[in-house]
Amino acid sequence: MSPSWVAPVIGIGSAIFGGMKASSAAKSQAKAQNEAAWRQFEYNTELWEMSKDKLKADHAYLIDKIDIAKKNEKTLAAYTDQVANQRYQHNLSIRDYQQKSLQKQYEKSEQLFGARINQNEMSAQNAREGANRRFFELQQDVAFQNEDAELAMLEKRGAQAVKGQSGRSLGKSLQNIAARRGVQYARLTETIVSGATDLESQLREIALDKSAANMSAWAQRMLKPGVLPKPPVPLPTPVSDYQMPRPLEEFDFGPAPVLGATASVSAAGSAAFWGSAAGGIGKGIAGLAGNINLGGGGGGGASTTPTSYEVPLGSSIYTA
Repeated sequence: MSPSWVAPVIGIGSAIFGGMKASSAAKSQAKAQNEAAWRQFEYNTELWEMSKDKLKADHAYLIDKIDIAKKNEKTLAAYTDQVANQRYQHNLSIRDYQQKSLQKQYEKSEQLFGARINQNEMSAQNAREGANRRFFELQQDVAFQNEDAELAMLEKRGAQAVKGQSGRSLGKSLQNIAARRGVQYARLTETIVSGATDLESQLREIALDKSAANMSAWAQRMLKPGVLPKPPVPLPTPVSDYQMPRPLEEFDFGPAPVLGATASVSAAGSAAFWGSAAGGIGKGIAGLAGNINLGGGGGGGASTTPTSYEVPLGSSIYTA
């Protein structure tokens, strides 16, 4: 081999070595990228699962919270109803007591009213009897006086007859006696009329006094109490309606995480190798081709150095 081939061969070797280093670096980078993608996928998957668990726990907690709120509200409503019922029973007892008390007061007032009316009637009756008794006594006294006057007149007439008077003298004496008797009778009659007038006046006063006493008793009479209104019956405490959360569906958890794009380690290594070594290998092959006699002449023949070359795909150089 001519020494002029060394440089191209070294160039090819250096290109291959550099391509191998680039391939190794690309493979490492691809592996790191894949590992990072897998770690991210695992993290996303774990986070998604934890999010699902949290959503389920929050859903269950919300249901428990609503159940507790419903239970507490029912308990409070029951307590409120119990207190309202106790207050209603207490007010009803007070009302019944007041009703009975007013009824007893009314009955007592009626008894006192009846007693006062009877007392007024008895007082009026006693007053009437007293007035009538006094008038009767007056009549008796006048009757006795009238009888005495009659007897006196008869005695005087008898005395005049005994004296032996006759004629005009006897007539005048008898006329005088009769005149005095008439005056006495008129006076007695006037006494009776005056007593009757007094009796009538007394009876009117007695009736007025009785009426005034009855009106006073009626004014103090208690009105009928009637029926007191009962306290209103307490209404049950309203309880709120709670809407329970719907069951969880698959779409509530969202889409499951997916693995991100990963690189092929071998493809990345090959791409890096040829990307780094292709130029150096090409230059080395070009250098070798310039020093090889491709025309086939003898040892003394002049070699032809091509200005450009093209390596066939099936040649041994391309394969190497």
